[in-house]
Amino acid sequence: MPLDIRFMSGNTSLEEADGVLLGCPLEDPLLWRKGAAEFPQALREVSRHFDSYHPALDRDLSRCRICDVGDVDLKGSDEIGMNAAFSKIEEAAFSYLQKDKFLLSVGGSHVITYPLLRAALKRYPDLRVVSIGAGHYFEAHKTVDDESCLYHVVKDFLPRESLAFLGVRM
Repeated sequence: MPLDIRFMSGNTSLEEADGVLLGCPLEDPLLWRKGAAEFPQALREVSRHFDSYHPALDRDLSRCRICDVGDVDLKGSDEIGMNAAFSKIEEAAFSYLQKDKFLLSVGGSHVITYPLLRAALKRYPDLRVVSIGAGHYFEAHKTVDDESCLYHVVKDFLPRESLAFLGVRM
């Protein structure tokens, strides 16, 4: 899908890019607070105002070769269901990982972690994951949601010893 606004006004082609920015505008339908699905586009819009140069690192982000590939089409995800939305995200992510592109994904809610890690594990069988943050996200819920996505990642496909937590306050 053509984009009106690209991340940091980038125009690197997919072939030339080292990495891709993939929007995953998925809401956790169980959350009462909505709006996470709007974040990928909002990030693109505000990125026009970013200063790309970082003086402490002496680096210019505008020199990074990143292709903004747009958003996974998740329109009507409430109707198609979470499993179908997960499949679409996983398929899109895996297609770029297969091309040896660094994948930078923006959501949506935490639930996008589940299909993104499934794609990454298919590409990198020895994958190790470090979850950094104060939130727990390891609740034992029956279905994948924001609070249980990592619980389901381990239960469904990632060996427990491949996951480490940093900064957890609980």
